[in-house]
Amino acid sequence: MEPARIARPLPGLRLLFAAASVLVILAGTQLFVFTERTDDFFAWTIASPLTAAVDGAFFLTAVVLFVPAVRAATWAEVRPLVGAVAVVVTVKLAATLLDLEPFHFEGPGTAAQVAAWGWLAVYIVVPVALAGLIVAQLRAGGVDPEPGPPLPRVLGGAFVVLAVAMFAIGALQLFASGVAADIWPWPLSPLTSHALSAWFLGIAVLAGLTVRENALPRSRSVIVGTAVLGVLLAMALARYESELQWERAMAWLFVALIVTLIFVGAYGLRSLLGLQRQPAKALGSPPVAVAEQRHQRRDEQRPHDR
Repeated sequence: MEPARIARPLPGLRLLFAAASVLVILAGTQLFVFTERTDDFFAWTIASPLTAAVDGAFFLTAVVLFVPAVRAATWAEVRPLVGAVAVVVTVKLAATLLDLEPFHFEGPGTAAQVAAWGWLAVYIVVPVALAGLIVAQLRAGGVDPEPGPPLPRVLGGAFVVLAVAMFAIGALQLFASGVAADIWPWPLSPLTSHALSAWFLGIAVLAGLTVRENALPRSRSVIVGTAVLGVLLAMALARYESELQWERAMAWLFVALIVTLIFVGAYGLRSLLGLQRQPAKALGSPPVAVAEQRHQRRDEQRPHDR
Protein backbone atom coordinates (compact mmCIF):
# COMPACT_ATOMS: atom_id res chain seq x y z
CA MET A 1 0.00 0.00 0.00
CA GLU A 2 1.40 3.38 -1.00
CA PRO A 3 1.86 5.90 1.82
CA ALA A 4 -0.63 8.77 2.07
CA ARG A 5 0.35 11.81 0.02
CA ILE A 6 1.11 14.99 1.93
CA ALA A 7 -0.68 18.06 0.57
CA ARG A 8 1.87 20.42 -0.99
CA PRO A 9 1.29 23.99 -2.24
CA LEU A 10 0.53 24.05 -5.96
CA PRO A 11 3.19 25.59 -8.25
CA GLY A 12 0.70 28.31 -9.21
CA LEU A 13 0.32 29.27 -5.57
CA ARG A 14 4.08 29.47 -5.14
CA LEU A 15 4.30 31.66 -8.25
CA LEU A 16 1.60 33.95 -6.88
CA PHE A 17 3.50 34.34 -3.61
CA ALA A 18 6.71 35.11 -5.52
CA ALA A 19 5.02 37.77 -7.64
CA ALA A 20 3.28 39.20 -4.57
CA SER A 21 6.66 39.48 -2.81
CA VAL A 22 7.93 41.81 -5.53
CA LEU A 23 4.74 43.88 -5.59
CA VAL A 24 4.58 44.45 -1.84
CA ILE A 25 8.25 45.47 -1.78
CA LEU A 26 7.52 48.09 -4.44
CA ALA A 27 4.40 49.39 -2.71
CA GLY A 28 6.00 49.27 0.72
CA THR A 29 9.05 51.20 -0.46
CA GLN A 30 6.88 53.86 -2.11
CA LEU A 31 4.88 54.35 1.07
CA PHE A 32 7.33 53.75 3.91
CA VAL A 33 10.45 55.31 2.34
CA PHE A 34 9.04 57.95 -0.02
CA THR A 35 6.25 58.67 2.43
CA GLU A 36 5.75 62.31 1.52
CA ARG A 37 5.89 61.82 -2.25
CA THR A 38 2.80 59.73 -2.88
CA ASP A 39 1.63 62.33 -5.41
CA ASP A 40 4.68 61.42 -7.52
CA PHE A 41 5.02 57.66 -7.08
CA PHE A 42 1.88 56.08 -5.61
CA ALA A 43 -1.53 55.15 -7.01
CA TRP A 44 -3.22 58.06 -5.23
CA THR A 45 -2.10 60.99 -3.11
CA ILE A 46 -2.10 60.26 0.62
CA ALA A 47 -2.21 63.61 2.38
CA SER A 48 -1.20 62.22 5.78
CA PRO A 49 2.43 61.00 5.93
CA LEU A 50 1.57 58.91 8.98
CA THR A 51 -1.16 57.10 7.03
CA ALA A 52 1.28 56.43 4.19
CA ALA A 53 3.94 55.14 6.59
CA VAL A 54 1.46 52.87 8.39
CA ASP A 55 0.19 51.48 5.08
CA GLY A 56 3.79 50.94 3.98
CA ALA A 57 4.53 49.09 7.21
CA PHE A 58 1.79 46.59 6.38
CA PHE A 59 3.09 46.11 2.83
CA LEU A 60 6.67 45.54 3.99
CA THR A 61 5.52 43.09 6.65
CA ALA A 62 3.81 41.06 3.94
CA VAL A 63 7.29 40.35 2.49
CA VAL A 64 8.16 38.44 5.67
CA LEU A 65 5.11 36.23 5.10
CA PHE A 66 5.29 35.77 1.33
CA VAL A 67 8.98 34.87 0.91
CA PRO A 68 8.87 31.80 3.21
CA ALA A 69 5.56 30.77 1.63
CA VAL A 70 7.28 30.42 -1.75
CA ARG A 71 9.38 27.57 -0.33
CA ALA A 72 6.85 26.10 2.10
CA ALA A 73 6.93 22.30 2.15
CA THR A 74 3.23 21.73 2.92
CA TRP A 75 -0.16 23.29 2.25
CA ALA A 76 -0.80 23.39 6.00
CA GLU A 77 2.05 25.89 6.43
CA VAL A 78 0.51 28.47 4.09
CA ARG A 79 -3.20 27.80 4.67
CA PRO A 80 -3.69 30.66 7.20
CA LEU A 81 -1.77 33.05 4.96
CA VAL A 82 -3.92 32.17 1.95
CA GLY A 83 -7.09 32.90 3.93
CA ALA A 84 -5.69 36.24 5.09
CA VAL A 85 -4.55 37.27 1.60
CA ALA A 86 -7.97 36.41 0.19
CA VAL A 87 -9.54 38.84 2.66
CA VAL A 88 -6.97 41.60 2.05
CA VAL A 89 -7.18 41.58 -1.75
CA THR A 90 -10.98 41.32 -1.77
CA VAL A 91 -11.43 44.27 0.59
CA LYS A 92 -8.82 46.35 -1.25
CA LEU A 93 -10.58 45.65 -4.56
CA ALA A 94 -13.90 46.74 -3.06
CA ALA A 95 -12.28 49.88 -1.59
CA THR A 96 -10.79 50.71 -4.98
CA LEU A 97 -13.96 50.24 -7.00
CA LEU A 98 -16.03 52.23 -4.50
CA ASP A 99 -13.75 55.28 -4.69
CA LEU A 100 -11.93 55.58 -8.03
CA GLU A 101 -11.83 59.38 -8.13
CA PRO A 102 -8.64 59.92 -6.05
CA PHE A 103 -6.55 57.56 -8.21
CA HIS A 104 -3.87 58.97 -10.53
CA PHE A 105 -5.30 57.47 -13.72
CA GLU A 106 -4.73 60.74 -15.56
CA GLY A 107 -1.77 62.24 -13.75
CA PRO A 108 0.00 64.07 -12.28
CA GLY A 109 2.99 62.18 -13.72
CA THR A 110 3.88 59.01 -15.60
CA ALA A 111 5.06 57.14 -12.51
CA ALA A 112 1.86 57.96 -10.67
CA GLN A 113 -0.27 56.88 -13.64
CA VAL A 114 1.60 53.57 -13.92
CA ALA A 115 1.11 53.01 -10.19
CA ALA A 116 -2.62 53.74 -10.41
CA TRP A 117 -3.29 51.46 -13.38
CA GLY A 118 -0.98 48.80 -11.94
CA TRP A 119 -2.85 48.94 -8.63
CA LEU A 120 -6.19 48.44 -10.38
CA ALA A 121 -4.86 45.58 -12.51
CA VAL A 122 -3.32 43.77 -9.53
CA TYR A 123 -6.44 43.98 -7.39
CA ILE A 124 -8.63 42.75 -10.22
CA VAL A 125 -6.40 39.86 -11.31
CA VAL A 126 -5.13 38.60 -7.94
CA PRO A 127 -8.51 37.92 -6.26
CA VAL A 128 -9.70 35.95 -9.30
CA ALA A 129 -6.42 34.03 -9.62
CA LEU A 130 -6.30 33.30 -5.91
CA ALA A 131 -9.88 32.00 -5.88
CA GLY A 132 -9.05 29.61 -8.72
CA LEU A 133 -5.88 28.42 -7.01
CA ILE A 134 -7.69 27.80 -3.73
CA VAL A 135 -10.27 25.63 -5.51
CA ALA A 136 -7.51 23.74 -7.34
CA GLN A 137 -5.55 23.28 -4.10
CA LEU A 138 -8.56 21.85 -2.28
CA ARG A 139 -9.31 19.50 -5.18
CA ALA A 140 -5.70 18.29 -5.20
CA GLY A 141 -6.31 16.57 -1.87
CA GLY A 142 -3.61 15.12 0.34
CA VAL A 143 -3.19 14.95 4.10
CA ASP A 144 -1.62 17.31 6.60
CA PRO A 145 1.62 16.38 8.34
CA GLU A 146 1.85 16.13 12.10
CA PRO A 147 1.47 19.67 13.47
CA GLY A 148 4.28 19.40 15.99
CA PRO A 149 4.18 21.13 19.39
CA PRO A 150 1.12 23.37 19.90
CA LEU A 151 1.22 27.10 20.52
CA PRO A 152 1.99 27.97 24.14
CA ARG A 153 -1.18 29.04 25.95
CA VAL A 154 0.04 32.60 26.45
CA LEU A 155 0.92 32.93 22.77
CA GLY A 156 -2.37 31.42 21.65
CA GLY A 157 -4.31 33.72 23.96
CA ALA A 158 -2.36 36.75 22.70
CA PHE A 159 -3.17 35.81 19.10
CA VAL A 160 -6.86 35.62 20.03
CA VAL A 161 -6.72 39.10 21.59
CA LEU A 162 -4.92 40.37 18.50
CA ALA A 163 -7.51 38.82 16.18
CA VAL A 164 -10.42 40.39 18.08
CA ALA A 165 -8.80 43.83 18.23
CA MET A 166 -7.79 43.81 14.56
CA PHE A 167 -11.23 42.64 13.46
CA ALA A 168 -12.96 45.37 15.47
CA ILE A 169 -10.74 48.09 13.99
CA GLY A 170 -11.03 46.73 10.46
CA ALA A 171 -14.81 46.36 10.59
CA LEU A 172 -15.18 49.91 11.93
CA GLN A 173 -13.02 51.36 9.18
CA LEU A 174 -14.73 49.37 6.46
CA PHE A 175 -18.39 49.66 7.41
CA ALA A 176 -18.41 52.91 9.38
CA SER A 177 -15.60 55.02 7.95
CA GLY A 178 -17.36 58.21 9.08
CA VAL A 179 -17.39 57.06 12.69
CA ALA A 180 -13.82 55.80 12.33
CA ALA A 181 -12.72 59.22 11.06
CA ASP A 182 -14.27 60.88 14.11
CA ILE A 183 -12.44 58.69 16.63
CA TRP A 184 -9.23 57.84 14.72
CA PRO A 185 -6.17 59.58 16.18
CA TRP A 186 -5.07 61.16 12.88
CA PRO A 187 -6.95 62.26 9.72
CA LEU A 188 -8.17 59.54 7.35
CA SER A 189 -9.94 59.90 4.01
CA PRO A 190 -12.66 57.36 3.11
CA LEU A 191 -10.29 55.64 0.65
CA THR A 192 -7.40 55.33 3.10
CA SER A 193 -9.79 54.19 5.83
CA HIS A 194 -11.11 51.40 3.60
CA ALA A 195 -7.62 50.50 2.36
CA LEU A 196 -6.27 50.17 5.90
CA SER A 197 -9.31 48.13 6.93
CA ALA A 198 -8.17 45.41 4.54
CA TRP A 199 -4.93 44.98 6.48
CA PHE A 200 -6.61 44.93 9.89
CA LEU A 201 -9.20 42.37 8.75
CA GLY A 202 -6.55 40.27 7.02
CA ILE A 203 -4.38 40.14 10.13
CA ALA A 204 -7.43 39.24 12.21
CA VAL A 205 -8.03 36.26 9.91
CA LEU A 206 -4.34 35.32 9.93
CA ALA A 207 -4.18 35.39 13.74
CA GLY A 208 -7.43 33.46 14.08
CA LEU A 209 -6.39 30.75 11.61
CA THR A 210 -2.98 30.49 13.28
CA VAL A 211 -4.75 29.72 16.57
CA ARG A 212 -6.98 27.22 14.77
CA GLU A 213 -3.96 25.41 13.30
CA ASN A 214 -2.34 25.44 16.77
CA ALA A 215 1.09 24.38 15.52
CA LEU A 216 4.12 26.30 16.75
CA PRO A 217 6.58 25.18 14.02
CA ARG A 218 4.14 26.19 11.25
CA SER A 219 3.64 29.61 12.81
CA ARG A 220 7.24 30.76 12.38
CA SER A 221 6.67 33.31 9.61
CA VAL A 222 3.49 34.62 11.28
CA ILE A 223 5.39 35.17 14.54
CA VAL A 224 8.27 36.92 12.78
CA GLY A 225 5.83 39.00 10.75
CA THR A 226 4.00 40.07 13.90
CA ALA A 227 7.23 41.33 15.46
CA VAL A 228 8.26 43.11 12.25
CA LEU A 229 4.88 44.81 11.93
CA GLY A 230 5.03 46.07 15.51
CA VAL A 231 8.51 47.52 15.00
CA LEU A 232 7.63 49.15 11.65
CA LEU A 233 4.45 50.70 13.07
CA ALA A 234 6.46 52.03 16.03
CA MET A 235 8.94 53.56 13.58
CA ALA A 236 6.11 55.16 11.61
CA LEU A 237 4.63 56.59 14.78
CA ALA A 238 8.00 57.91 15.93
CA ARG A 239 8.57 59.64 12.58
CA TYR A 240 5.20 61.36 12.46
CA GLU A 241 4.22 61.53 16.12
CA SER A 242 3.16 65.15 15.65
CA GLU A 243 0.17 64.00 13.60
CA LEU A 244 -1.22 61.92 16.44
CA GLN A 245 -4.02 63.54 18.42
CA TRP A 246 -3.15 62.28 21.88
CA GLU A 247 -6.35 63.65 23.40
CA ARG A 248 -8.28 60.90 21.59
CA ALA A 249 -8.52 57.55 23.36
CA MET A 250 -7.84 55.76 20.07
CA ALA A 251 -4.31 57.17 20.07
CA TRP A 252 -3.49 55.25 23.23
CA LEU A 253 -5.29 52.16 21.93
CA PHE A 254 -3.16 52.32 18.79
CA VAL A 255 -0.02 52.46 20.94
CA ALA A 256 -1.34 49.52 22.96
CA LEU A 257 -1.87 47.62 19.71
CA ILE A 258 1.74 48.22 18.71
CA VAL A 259 2.94 47.02 22.12
CA THR A 260 0.77 43.91 21.77
CA LEU A 261 2.22 43.14 18.33
CA ILE A 262 5.78 43.44 19.64
CA PHE A 263 4.95 41.32 22.70
CA VAL A 264 3.34 38.57 20.61
CA GLY A 265 6.28 38.56 18.22
CA ALA A 266 8.90 38.55 20.98
CA TYR A 267 7.15 35.83 23.01
CA GLY A 268 6.66 33.75 19.88
CA LEU A 269 10.31 34.07 18.91
CA ARG A 270 11.29 33.02 22.43
CA SER A 271 9.04 29.96 22.09
CA LEU A 272 10.57 29.08 18.72
CA LEU A 273 14.08 29.34 20.14
CA GLY A 274 13.06 27.04 22.98
CA LEU A 275 11.70 24.58 20.43
CA GLN A 276 14.99 24.57 18.53
CA ARG A 277 16.92 23.81 21.68
CA GLN A 278 14.93 20.66 22.44
CA PRO A 279 16.82 17.41 21.88
CA ALA A 280 16.15 15.71 18.56
CA LYS A 281 14.60 12.70 20.33
CA ALA A 282 12.09 14.94 22.09
CA LEU A 283 11.00 16.40 18.79
CA GLY A 284 10.61 12.99 17.21
CA SER A 285 10.55 12.24 13.48
CA PRO A 286 10.06 15.01 10.93
CA PRO A 287 6.34 15.94 10.77
CA VAL A 288 5.91 14.94 7.12
CA ALA A 289 7.54 11.56 7.67
CA VAL A 290 5.43 10.93 10.76
CA ALA A 291 2.22 11.66 8.88
CA GLU A 292 3.18 9.41 5.99
CA GLN A 293 4.08 6.56 8.36
CA ARG A 294 0.84 7.01 10.32
CA HIS A 295 -1.39 6.89 7.25
CA GLN A 296 0.60 3.98 5.81
CA ARG A 297 0.04 1.94 8.99
CA ARG A 298 -3.65 2.83 8.92
CA ASP A 299 -3.96 1.62 5.33
CA GLU A 300 -2.10 -1.63 6.12
CA GLN A 301 -4.47 -2.38 9.01
CA ARG A 302 -7.55 -2.13 6.80
CA PRO A 303 -8.78 -5.44 5.29
CA HIS A 304 -7.80 -5.80 1.65
CA ASP A 305 -10.57 -5.88 -0.92
CA ARG A 306 -11.18 -9.37 -2.23
